[in-house]
Amino acid sequence: MDIPDLAWFKVLFLVAKHSSEDLYSMAGTCKLFEEMLNDPECKEHNNPEIIYREAVTQLFIFKDDEAVNNFRVAAKAGHMESFYIVGLLGL
Repeated sequence: MDIPDLAWFKVLFLVAKHSSEDLYSMAGTCKLFEEMLNDPECKEHNNPEIIYREAVTQLFIFKDDEAVNNFRVAAKAGHMESFYIVGLLGL
């Protein structure tokens, strides 16, 4: 019995929304999850973990101001680390 990729993607999305630590554990143990996590389609579906990862790169590597907006988008989507960073940046 094969489980469709869309079902796996929904599992990945739910885990990403609640715990980045669990997400990386999943990606480290399952090649399919790793491929899905790095798929550009993830961002098109407003995956908060992908938006957060891009914002971290924008802020800390490229010093891009757009990162703050991306942290806000990820926080509104329920990404807990983004909530924390938005709060810190607001101080």
